[in-house]
Amino acid sequence: MRCTAWIAISFILAACGRIDFAPLTTGDGAKMIDAHESDTGGSGMVTYVQDGGNARADGGAQLSTTLTGVRAGDALFLAIDWATNAGLATTTDTQGTSYAIAVGPNDAYARNYLLWGIAPADGNDTISISTDASTGVSFELRVIQIRGVAATGALDATAMSSGMTTSTEAATVSLTTTAANELMFVFEDGSTGPPTAGAGFSTVSTFDGDLSEIRTTGAPGAYIGSLLPPPGTTWSICAATFRTL
Repeated sequence: MRCTAWIAISFILAACGRIDFAPLTTGDGAKMIDAHESDTGGSGMVTYVQDGGNARADGGAQLSTTLTGVRAGDALFLAIDWATNAGLATTTDTQGTSYAIAVGPNDAYARNYLLWGIAPADGNDTISISTDASTGVSFELRVIQIRGVAATGALDATAMSSGMTTSTEAATVSLTTTAANELMFVFEDGSTGPPTAGAGFSTVSTFDGDLSEIRTTGAPGAYIGSLLPPPGTTWSICAATFRTL
């Protein structure tokens, strides 16, 4: 009886500004969403974990690289380029990750792809790419591991761009997000490099002179991915945004 009365008094006092009730949380501190709220995006809390790369210049059609200690639930991004118009044949890894093409092919400078997948298990992981024909004088694979990407329905905006720098102008790409706090991933392939990451971006790979950079967005809307290649660089960009946990 006293408990019921105290609860009633508490709600009256709260309405009068005398008591502040903290938001309900789950056991791990995450806010619970009720029927009157909408979850407009993830936390934006993403962490670069590691990256690896491999390259060949003999026209071979298969390339692999290994990451150690991959954790289940982490996102693996594959930034790939080769020098011919060969098609992407297979993408496999030893942990059984299922990869999807986020962007590509971008054929403005070489042939570029950005792929992604969510690691299903813990452990060392060897990622392999195969093409259906010769890759010519250059075949490059970069794998970047990032923690905090949503496990399902993550891919949102995608875009490609290309150009040539004559002086100190930036290479840019435009994307429009539909959720808050997304991960923006930008992969640049260029004739010289590596470029310098754009304002607000963090470099996650400069393997073989090309740049992969990331940042998190804010409210849904239009965003510009930018970087600064050396003067005289012919460049192409594959970019995408991903919802976060």
